[in-house]
Amino acid sequence: ELAIGSVRYETLRKLNNRQFAYLNKLNLEGRNLDDMIDEIAAGTLDWSGMAEVEHNLIYDLVRGIESWAADEDGVHDECWKAYERAKQALGEW
Repeated sequence: ELAIGSVRYETLRKLNNRQFAYLNKLNLEGRNLDDMIDEIAAGTLDWSGMAEVEHNLIYDLVRGIESWAADEDGVHDECWKAYERAKQALGEW
């Protein structure tokens, strides 16, 4: 049991923020965290849904910036670069 816990800890420790957020999303949807960590360690976890999650997040942020800009005086200089990169990621630029 101790060896399994150590492998799971090391597996989790190596995840980046995006991967960890995706695991959290799957866990909130009902997937068992230990099982997913074991799948990561075995190289069998399907990460394909992570791109959809990121796309939806970027889409929502862009729409939020555009809504805010419409109510104010446009996209502020501080936000412009992030807005431009997000639009490029969506293929809208």
